[in-house]
Amino acid sequence: MVVTKLQYTRNGLRVNVFLDEKYAFTVAESLITKYRIYQDKVIDGKKIERIKEDDVVTRYTERVKALLGRRPRSEGEIRDYLKRKLSSKKDAINLAEEVIKRLKERDYIDDLEFAKWWVESRIRFRPRGRLLLKRELKQKKVKSENIDKVFQEFDIGEAKEYKDALRLASRKMDRLDLSENRDRAKLYGYLSRKGYPSNIIKKVLSKLGNTAREFKF
Repeated sequence: MVVTKLQYTRNGLRVNVFLDEKYAFTVAESLITKYRIYQDKVIDGKKIERIKEDDVVTRYTERVKALLGRRPRSEGEIRDYLKRKLSSKKDAINLAEEVIKRLKERDYIDDLEFAKWWVESRIRFRPRGRLLLKRELKQKKVKSENIDKVFQEFDIGEAKEYKDALRLASRKMDRLDLSENRDRAKLYGYLSRKGYPSNIIKKVLSKLGNTAREFKF
């Protein structure tokens, strides 16, 4: 087969390739240079398939980069995205692996850095306990070793958990009376849902209960 025409698409980013005077396929502009595709070049079926596969990988690499531009994502999230998007493609597993490989080579995927970003943003804007933080990162398919490293770096231990839980609970005190079992149960449930363990919650309830009694007239 002979390349008889190369025609840019409207957005100028992709190129329509015509073989033997008929439209054959469209590829990213970068692949025209990579595979040295030019008019009158002879090209065989195997080369065409390789170019098409490379084009799929190139397109989805760019799509994932666009996603990462909105917010960081874990490798697990990216794999799930590619699994959905490439499910109808031939050899989808190998295509996805090639996308992941390219992204890693360019430092777009780093689960340790992702976990740091996730924990830091939670600490700053939506405090929660280790249990919930760990559950969230596990759902993102971050490995335990990376989670442990980040917890150590941010010193997320009992002392910090108690301080954060106490601050969260204090915001609720104007609507609660901790001498009432029902309100104590409400606060316990609230902190539990935020991922704080029972020993921390009990310390917070004890502290706030004593403080409330001190200020009663």
